[in-house]
Amino acid sequence: MQIKQTLKRIFHWKVWLIIFLVAVFGTALIFGVNQFFEGNKLVFTRPVQISFYNPITIEKRQLINIIQVEGGDNLPLTENEKYLCMKFGNQCKTALEVQRRENPTGKCDAFYVNSNGTIDLGYFQINSVHLTQDITIAQLVDCKSNIDIAYEVYKRDGWTAWVAYKKMVK
Repeated sequence: MQIKQTLKRIFHWKVWLIIFLVAVFGTALIFGVNQFFEGNKLVFTRPVQISFYNPITIEKRQLINIIQVEGGDNLPLTENEKYLCMKFGNQCKTALEVQRRENPTGKCDAFYVNSNGTIDLGYFQINSVHLTQDITIAQLVDCKSNIDIAYEVYKRDGWTAWVAYKKMVK
């Protein structure tokens, strides 16, 4: 009988110790978790996201009317023409007229083989005689690069580098 009472006292003592330790560690755990979430939050993201895009979109062009070119109406300027006007400044009207006469389609990759064997390339139809080690064909068929090169040719040689200009002033 004494053994049973001793076991009950020991068991009773161990149960209270376990309850006490669970309460202390439980409180510490709850306090720690609370402290963590006061400064942090869990954000769940998708590990993989699949998106489908339309291969072709239709967008409205933003065109402005600012220039009247000789023999034409007020024409809305494309992005390339706006860049051309920004580059050529007060020579914008002449530059637009030369470009439109040299390359009426306005295509960046336009080319024309001349009777003397030279080739006119790109937006401004820059003649292949102006090709140097610094100027590549890839640059000539890129509209903005072509306009940049045309501006350099204009600064160096004037408008007479383009046959269209010579025909305009006759």
